Amino acid sequence: MPETAKMTEKTMERKFFSSYIFAEANKDDLPHIISLYRAAGTLSAEQGMTWSENYPSSSDACKDFSERSLFVLRANGLKINSAQSGSPERGACGAAENRFVSAAGGIAGCVTVNGEQDEEAAAAFRALTSAPNAAKRGPADKTPGTNPSAAQSPAAFLHRLCIHPQMRGMGLSKHLLSGAESVAAAHGATRCVLDVYEKNTAALALYKGAGYETVSEFYRGGVLYLLMQKSL
Repeated sequence: MPETAKMTEKTMERKFFSSYIFAEANKDDLPHIISLYRAAGTLSAEQGMTWSENYPSSSDACKDFSERSLFVLRANGLKINSAQSGSPERGACGAAENRFVSAAGGIAGCVTVNGEQDEEAAAAFRALTSAPNAAKRGPADKTPGTNPSAAQSPAAFLHRLCIHPQMRGMGLSKHLLSGAESVAAAHGATRCVLDVYEKNTAALALYKGAGYETVSEFYRGGVLYLLMQKSL
């Protein structure tokens, strides 16, 4: 590719990503986040993954919102033709605004950042941190996004990172993941921890590409998950 073409593509991508902002979810976002969950869950189930029409649920969204641990990637002044469907090709970013598909309410993605894990993941994490020569850990906090005491905890946990199915293939997941890491670092975490279904190759590629390493594994509902972490 000629150098001028490469520069043009980079400029287009910068324009595209500047059209989205990472922010804490507000009350008006909730219906759109729940709609996003359902769309992603349906697609996940069709692909043999672990999400479904029932997970993530509206209860998950409401709980995370009440704890101020729910964050979104929101279109920022981008004119979108919501009647159009399909995903634009990477490299077309910024070429024509109406080529981009609108996620519900302008919400392209969402993620939860907190100090909680479910029983299976928590057991794997405790085994990891209590291993011989493991560094001394601070107390876990349930809401590192808002509670000042969370700064004492070195780890933040990422959950339900999701890009709307119609908005995938444009690199937005990297933008969303980076925002989540910034929230974690801003509240004193020195590493981010997450778990992922072993057969979710797209998510694994995203996390590995961002510097996450597999540190343990565990079973949830008879399905193998990988526990991954990244130092901030």
